[in-house]
Amino acid sequence: MGLACWIMSRGSLDEIEITGPNDTSIRMVAKDGRLNYESILDTLYASEGFEKHGLLGWLSDKYIYPIDDPEFSRALSNHVCATFPDRSGDMRASVKAWNDCAEKVVVAELRRMAMDRDVPFHRVGDIIKVSVPGSPPDSGKAFACRDGIFYGRKVQVSTLDEVPKAVTVDARAGHYSCTNTRYPQMQMNPADIRALFDANAQIDSVVAVPLEW
Repeated sequence: MGLACWIMSRGSLDEIEITGPNDTSIRMVAKDGRLNYESILDTLYASEGFEKHGLLGWLSDKYIYPIDDPEFSRALSNHVCATFPDRSGDMRASVKAWNDCAEKVVVAELRRMAMDRDVPFHRVGDIIKVSVPGSPPDSGKAFACRDGIFYGRKVQVSTLDEVPKAVTVDARAGHYSCTNTRYPQMQMNPADIRALFDANAQIDSVVAVPLEW
């Protein structure tokens, strides 16, 4: 980070100047010779310009990141499991490396969260339009846009009601191209539509959530 500290005594007051490149500096005064680390770090972090970025850069060199820094996720992949993957070609060593990595406390907790779909591994869907085509798929199956997020996956489809009705369909029955937003993103069997909407109800928008990644 390239910071330098200068302490200038003035009786019971110590004035501390922290300087960095590009003529940046911070002056702090300690009463009775006292200045705690928290005050120094708070001042550095709150300052404009180099000091804040320099502090964060220094921390990242120690593999300490702000929670919203994209480097945080990359560091997990690159540094948490130093022996993984094993590149020796020895399958026994590779299997051991897989297991050793998965058993690390941080990795094990992340894998549990992913399995339970806890945030940030929660399922993500969308509000879409559905329809019944002239030649519909079998019940429990669906056609989907080839270039959308639903084709080839199992999808939970539910109404927008306060107490929603839901069905699960397999969107691997077929696909079609629909780049125009007027087209429905999925086409379903009439029986599945009836399970969602009353017989006289107009087919409305639904919430669709892929159950497979």
